[in-house]
Amino acid sequence: MDSYWQEQRRFTLKHLKDLGFGRKKLETIIHEEIKCLIDDLIASSRHRKDVLISSTFNFPIINILWQIVASKKYDPELPESKEMMSKVSRLFELGIPALDFLVSSMRHRLPLLRVDKLTLDLKSLFREQIQEHENEYKSGDIHEPSNFIDIYLREIEEKEAFKRCCI
Repeated sequence: MDSYWQEQRRFTLKHLKDLGFGRKKLETIIHEEIKCLIDDLIASSRHRKDVLISSTFNFPIINILWQIVASKKYDPELPESKEMMSKVSRLFELGIPALDFLVSSMRHRLPLLRVDKLTLDLKSLFREQIQEHENEYKSGDIHEPSNFIDIYLREIEEKEAFKRCCI
């Protein structure tokens, strides 16, 4: 493995654990998503006898992860959420690792993977959300980072400040 990837992996795993990934702290978020999922399944079963569950778990899984990454949830009823989920599902079907994709989006680098419209669309969507966090961070509205994007932005700022003063 190259040193850049090792550094990114260590940083990501450390901070995701600090945010609750793989810990009891995450249970509240998981329970909330499970409750919504069960409520949706019950409501769907009232309208029709059979319930297609092929993609039923996608939104709860993405919402659990995205709350850690960006403190945000997607509403499965909104067209833009459905479009995003369709693209993310396609990304996983292609076998592109999510961490590679996220980190490359954060650093505005294209992954060493096939670049197509799907990849560019998702990167654009994620960059918009990262830009929202960056604007909040720079405005001083964020005092303590509460999600992975905020932590990553703080790290970038600290490294750039170090380079300016010491190099």
